Amino acid sequence: FNEAKRLQKEWEDVKSQRPEQEKEEVTKLPAVKKRLPLKKEKRTSILLNLRHQHTAPGLCSVTCASIVLGYLGLEISPQSLHKMTDGNPFFINIANSANRLGYPWSQKVFANDPNGFLEGLSFIRVMLLANCPVIVDLSNAFGTNESHVYVVCGFSNEKDCVFILDPHSIAPGIKQLSYVKFSSVWNSLGIVGQPVNQRGLIAIR
Repeated sequence: FNEAKRLQKEWEDVKSQRPEQEKEEVTKLPAVKKRLPLKKEKRTSILLNLRHQHTAPGLCSVTCASIVLGYLGLEISPQSLHKMTDGNPFFINIANSANRLGYPWSQKVFANDPNGFLEGLSFIRVMLLANCPVIVDLSNAFGTNESHVYVVCGFSNEKDCVFILDPHSIAPGIKQLSYVKFSSVWNSLGIVGQPVNQRGLIAIR
């Protein structure tokens, strides 16, 4: 109970971050400068308009990458991306493939603890406010005992939640995860070569 109260206080601290601080962080990311500028008014929520694609078995990660690349202006099929990863669509390989296509993506990891979650959540919010979707892998998010990849396409501080696009669901595939739930299922079981106690994502750098 005390741990839950402590986490809630930390989430309240995240919610109270000044938008000026977030905009300052965004301007430090070179590729983000090319995206649409942040609006001047305070933003406490956003939902990006991504086009849903349904994934074939075993292609959820490259399908998410195809969705994000489509939003950024490049139409490429999940199958083509899968070939570019030599049939190993792990995060680092997807990021490298996007770089070869001219999109500066990188894999980032955060600690699988409360501080790592808050750092990762803040990073995700910054990216979304710069109109840059983020790809994450979640474990047992909706009652399935397996890792699955999603696109984080929005957040709401009023509702204390993130919005994710699930390529395994029927269109539009948008689901809502509370910050509490997100913190418990965001871990990198699907990343080869990385300890399972880290939270992984792919984002433009």
